[in-house]
Amino acid sequence: HAVSHGDAVALGLLLDCRYSNLKGWLSAADFARIRAAIAALGLPMRHALLADTARLLSGLEEFREHLGGQLTVTMLRGIGHGFEVHELDADLVRRAAGEMA
Repeated sequence: HAVSHGDAVALGLLLDCRYSNLKGWLSAADFARIRAAIAALGLPMRHALLADTARLLSGLEEFREHLGGQLTVTMLRGIGHGFEVHELDADLVRRAAGEMA
């Protein structure tokens, strides 16, 4: 447990928002606002564990199994406009996580 629950939530939120941005769902302006809010709250925006993208992707696979076989992740089309996805592009997950490592 190298990361507290609150820090993990903040990092996961930022990771999902960056993924949404890379996918073209979330505008650069909205992503910048989210990043600024996380920074203003003093929450982490980087962690060395995110460099291990193989472990991150393995964790997502374990989460899929925990959910009964279907991954469900909330992404954003804009601030306050979430939607669920059931598949993730591994290359974009690696890219987003790499930026935060």
